Amino acid sequence: MAYPSVSPSSPSSLPSLPSSSWGHSVTSDLVNWAFLETVIDPTDPFDGNGCWSGSATVLHDGRPAFLYTGRDTDEVQVKNVAFAKNPLLREWEKPSCNPIIPIPADVTNNNFRDPSTAWLGRERQWRMVVTAEVDGAGSALVYRSADFLRWERNSAPMHSSAVVPVLEYPDFFPVAEHSSDGLDTSANGAGVSHAQGLLHGRAVRQRAAGTALVPRRWRPRRPTG
Repeated sequence: MAYPSVSPSSPSSLPSLPSSSWGHSVTSDLVNWAFLETVIDPTDPFDGNGCWSGSATVLHDGRPAFLYTGRDTDEVQVKNVAFAKNPLLREWEKPSCNPIIPIPADVTNNNFRDPSTAWLGRERQWRMVVTAEVDGAGSALVYRSADFLRWERNSAPMHSSAVVPVLEYPDFFPVAEHSSDGLDTSANGAGVSHAQGLLHGRAVRQRAAGTALVPRRWRPRRPTG
């Protein structure tokens, strides 16, 4: 398991916002975890002030990739990628093309973060969601890519709300309409709908290009334990 890990002792130009790395822990029973080391550290101009929120995606060849928010040396939030170099996931490569997505011109107050796990569309393009404050409105922006390195933004957001200036931690996942089985993140086609989750106090369902709406009759089950 890899996860953002705040390191107060790490160098940062903002005393109230310490630098962050991605930690790496392992377990044999999902209860007792052993910390190994950090695997993504703020070592480059595109993440020199922290490696923050992000996600993992498994690519066509089975290789995991991290999409993450970097605070660059100018304190600007940008989107970066790192690829696993070995099966134990203890070494990762940050390609020189980072940042793969600079902060857009219409994003305000440096609110541009939380890239979601990517999913593969029917036309074999990857998509991910990034939350941002666009002209004062909390927005879930959709980006697409054929190679996981060059990303293009959709013209319309997946969701936008003037109620909050920025959304947090977006998620987008397939749901089986007639089964309780879990699905791969890129599942699509007959019998599959999609749900979008955003942290801003309420559930959101919105149409996205190339995806289906969650049927109104469907509701997520409440946790039982």
